[in-house]
Amino acid sequence: MNYNKFNLCVLPTQMGKTFVMINRIKENLINDAVKGRSLHIVFTMNTLLNNKQFSNRLERFNETYGNNAICVFASIYKGPYKHINKVDKLLEFIKEDEDVNKNMPRIIIACSNKTRFSNCFDFVHKLSGVNSVVNRVFIYFDELHKYISNSKYNIRAQIENMNNLSIVSGLYGMTASPNNIWSSNNVGFWSKIKIINIAEQYQENNYIGVNDIEFTCDRYSYGTIEGFKENESFTINFIIKTLEKYPNILCDNSRVFIPVNTRRKTHNYVREHIFGIRKDCVIITINGVDKNIKYKALSEYDNVCCEEICEGDEISIPLILNKGELGDLIADHIDANKLHNRPVIFIGFNCVGMGQTLVTEKLGNFTSAIFGYNNILNDKMYQLFGRITGRFKNWKKYERTSVYCTVLCKHISCIMEKCAKNIAINHNDKVLENTKYLEPFNEIKVSNAEDKLELKRLKKNFGIMDCEYFEWKKPINTIEDARKILTSIFNYNIVLDEFLNIDGYYLSKHLKKYYKKSHSELSAGDRLTIDRYEKIRTSIITYISGECKKCKYILLPVYKSLDDECKADVKYYLFYSI
Repeated sequence: MNYNKFNLCVLPTQMGKTFVMINRIKENLINDAVKGRSLHIVFTMNTLLNNKQFSNRLERFNETYGNNAICVFASIYKGPYKHINKVDKLLEFIKEDEDVNKNMPRIIIACSNKTRFSNCFDFVHKLSGVNSVVNRVFIYFDELHKYISNSKYNIRAQIENMNNLSIVSGLYGMTASPNNIWSSNNVGFWSKIKIINIAEQYQENNYIGVNDIEFTCDRYSYGTIEGFKENESFTINFIIKTLEKYPNILCDNSRVFIPVNTRRKTHNYVREHIFGIRKDCVIITINGVDKNIKYKALSEYDNVCCEEICEGDEISIPLILNKGELGDLIADHIDANKLHNRPVIFIGFNCVGMGQTLVTEKLGNFTSAIFGYNNILNDKMYQLFGRITGRFKNWKKYERTSVYCTVLCKHISCIMEKCAKNIAINHNDKVLENTKYLEPFNEIKVSNAEDKLELKRLKKNFGIMDCEYFEWKKPINTIEDARKILTSIFNYNIVLDEFLNIDGYYLSKHLKKYYKKSHSELSAGDRLTIDRYEKIRTSIITYISGECKKCKYILLPVYKSLDDECKADVKYYLFYSI
């Protein structure tokens, strides 16, 4: 296996992972004069808001390296940098042409989705095969834990492929919750990961974390709400009961974070409920469809009433981020519409859970937050909690944040911050297994048996860790040889599943998803050939079956070509996980 170029940056939420990334880009660009021209590809969270927010932080590079230094690869973009919306325009940069090479960007920014991953990785592959101005490529993944286990993205295999290219000099993952980036295997590429050395950059001065938060944990009894799922009803009811019990949460000048659930109808329900409590609230909704500020025109606020606007009219301001930070944009709208004294509430879930900086010094930090979850993964909860953390202890408008939540949400937030700090403080520049990340679960002291049991449960409350799969070193001649190999790998007597036999040709039962046919619809022409196998081998883990709990593997019969009608001319290709 080639040298592992993958590095991981782990920091508590809102402590500066983005700026670690930007500094790493800066350092590598400075080395261009000695080590050769570098290209930096940055994958941001999969929203245009995140894409724009990150690109807006790169202004100094454009000033240093010229107007073509930064390229935003996105379907829609309105901003100061070069915009590319089609892969053909990106591929134009790899032509062996001096004028084209001069326009090669220094930094390419793209959203983290299947299409952009595929486009950019293909671009790097092609770039490695031509004589261009670029000698070194660096690839950065923001919030990598969000995508690493998604089989349709196939990121693990893609990163390993990038790692094997000589033109690729570095691969970087950034996250506050890295557990599922490690594989569940004890061998292989993802079993141990190099941690970026940020010892000189790490400092907690001015940082607001769990120790600076005032937690209030409540338990309420209530039933379901018609039209909503059980977990949605729990969260909505928790929010309603909390606002009833603590009405001062929505006081004048308050800034409140109230995430709800995934579905937009939960956001709409809570928004209307809050308007029912205080009609003068300003509610910012951020989800896959709505990105806006809503408030009502009221006579007591002279600034919002005019001839065109009547008493009680709902005013909606779209959030369009062309420059700067989202929090600054929101603060500017509030300032321009003289909404300062009203309660300001942020609502959403996925789109506010990672990547977005919701508050800035101009607006102030959150005065309160409500986290009403009785069943939520550690990663998701900590990322939501991260919206109220950050480096703002010295802001003039700083107020201590009061958090109203379930006991579960408090425990997750506290232990996850400890895990992130453990990596950032104790394990810089080390190659680690995930057991080192989880050390705080074993070290924390709890006062009672209930809390001890809760922590034990939370240690398993992460998203599913992927297994890493290995390809057997060469094609296998017979089924019996394959059985013996598998038995030796797993130290377990393997009984191989039978293949589909169609007109004397073998087809795997486990490739139904690939064939896109039922078994009865398959023909001999659907058999795997070497060409077909090569096209699917990088995504083969999608089809791996577990014949038993001990053994995960897939055995594929592969023929030379469809033109070769010799039914006995078949080899067996093996993928397995230890």
